[in-house]
Amino acid sequence: IRERCAPMADDEQIFRQRLLAKETSLRNLSKKYLAYAHAIEKSSVEECEQLYQALLKELAAYEFGMNKARALIDTNTHQVADYDQMHRGIEAEMHTTQEDIKRLAVQLQDERLARQQREQYAVLARRINLYPSRAHTEREIEALDKEVDMLKEEGEALTAKLELRSKRFAGFMHALHDLQTQCVEDQAT
Repeated sequence: IRERCAPMADDEQIFRQRLLAKETSLRNLSKKYLAYAHAIEKSSVEECEQLYQALLKELAAYEFGMNKARALIDTNTHQVADYDQMHRGIEAEMHTTQEDIKRLAVQLQDERLARQQREQYAVLARRINLYPSRAHTEREIEALDKEVDMLKEEGEALTAKLELRSKRFAGFMHALHDLQTQCVEDQAT
């Protein structure tokens, strides 16, 4: 607690010293004025003139101090306004930057997704390119269909030929059987 109070006590001491310093110049001005006023009643013109000049110097010094304080106050007020404006500008810039970061994060996510899709498309394209083209495949299918049709025709022709031979052979066998039967009948007679 003492450590916290110590800086506050130092600040109070500094403020008191400053206030006393300001009061001192005001006291000096008051003393010069009272001395001048008192001299007007009791002193000579030359003393009054000296005291008047001293009063004017003290008044000029006090006025200078007041103008200096006013300039310092105006400067500080202007600086505070500038700092506030700069602070608002920085906050606005931070807000804009945060919005930009959010927007760019979404854009980055979209770009990553697009890149991933492009990579998948490339893999699929390579796999697809391993196969022959559609036109080539259709030509092969067409050629195979023609070959199948031709083989069917050959098969039908061979089947017809086989049936014909089979009929002829059956006819031959029948004729042979008839001949054998006739031979057996001729031998039996």
